[in-house]
Amino acid sequence: MDFWIFGFLDFWIFGFLDFWIFGFLDFWIFGFLDFWIFGFLDFWIFGFLDFWIFGFLILITLH
Repeated sequence: MDFWIFGFLDFWIFGFLDFWIFGFLDFWIFGFLDFWIFGFLDFWIFGFLDFWIFGFLILITLH
């Protein structure tokens, strides 16, 4: 009986808390930062450069 009680409590309390707290925080903090910093910078820097450099070159070559 002790096995079931402690195993059950251990699973729910520590497993559940560990999953939600650390998994959730890890997802939000690192996922959010990763998305904004790298995704946003990548979009603006490389997307912007690609647009201006290649778009401008294509525009020049077409006319």
